[in-house]
Amino acid sequence: MSPQNFEEVMRSVREIPHEQTRRESEDYLEMVMFVDSWHDVLSVFDGYFGAPLKAPGDMPDKAAFRVSDPYGGITEEQALYHLTRDNADQVAMVWPWSDGKRMTVKILQECR
Repeated sequence: MSPQNFEEVMRSVREIPHEQTRRESEDYLEMVMFVDSWHDVLSVFDGYFGAPLKAPGDMPDKAAFRVSDPYGGITEEQALYHLTRDNADQVAMVWPWSDGKRMTVKILQECR
């Protein structure tokens, strides 16, 4: 079942096997995950956010740069999701590492 709210997105991703939780609060989650979980993570994000603002392999456009810039930017191999809901920007990012084994996943919500 797809997550129905931001809290369910964070809970669903936390349940996926991972290496490390770097930072966690009510409105922010940053984890080091295994690239083997790529499909599981994107499935959670697709179920809540819908289609990504920037899919992996696509070149980022101006909208992707604008949304991602405060959180570290975006490159071609990364995925970016974005929604504005309940007067808050909700963002999810997946950054594969160059080692081919791990990825950083960030999920955040900022009130407007």
